[in-house]
Amino acid sequence: MLILKITIYFKILFISLINLNSDYTIIQLICFLLIGLITAHGIQLIHEIVHISVKKNQWNFFGEALGILTLTPYKIYKNNHLRHHRYLGTMKDRDFFDFHLLRKQSNLFDTIKLIWVNFKDLKSHTITSLTTSLIVYLILGFSLDNNYLVIFILSAYFLITKPAHFLIEIPEHFDCHRDNRNKKFNSRSIQNSIFLIKWFTNWNHLHREHHWNPSVAPEKLIYSDDLKSKYDFKNYLDFYSYFINQISKGVKNDSFF
Repeated sequence: MLILKITIYFKILFISLINLNSDYTIIQLICFLLIGLITAHGIQLIHEIVHISVKKNQWNFFGEALGILTLTPYKIYKNNHLRHHRYLGTMKDRDFFDFHLLRKQSNLFDTIKLIWVNFKDLKSHTITSLTTSLIVYLILGFSLDNNYLVIFILSAYFLITKPAHFLIEIPEHFDCHRDNRNKKFNSRSIQNSIFLIKWFTNWNHLHREHHWNPSVAPEKLIYSDDLKSKYDFKNYLDFYSYFINQISKGVKNDSFF
């Protein structure tokens, strides 16, 4: 199933890259949007690869390849994410975004700023990894006769990918107990979601179930009524409404993410 998901990712990405040269502005804009969104989806595929590669090292090749195309240093992402699983429910935990900083934010603007100005995220983008990504896109741009491809990619990454990735990640643990090792209280699942969103997030809506069974393919996870907690939401819209409301008031409790 993962091979199929990776194949779909590559098809959407390269069809979009090719059609950036279209004579029609509307097609260029659609491709620009698709590149940003499919890159966020690609990061979710890297997340799945990380867990598979723990037992099957050959999957690291796919992780490195997707890492280059999504501007995500694979080895650093892998180490940080496995650390996240190891220390979840303790103050040592850190994930892709430093969500613990939200406790210190006083308004919505500061929270939105965290999406782009994330020290740990920027630090993880080592010169070598980022340079490799840019060289690959320069070569692709030359092959596709698109001298501005790198600019398109970087613009799509910062304008679309990072906000989209933030929206995918924030429901996982925000406002759950940070200092509780019980996954029922330190993680969240979204009960219902349409198939397109499930696919786009790579079934990340069942995040608590993922922490209980990290080796299970995301699409095979099932929402558990036994693990249901007060932190769960029926759908993403309900969660985002709650998130905006909490941030607008300011999250003050240090026990939470």
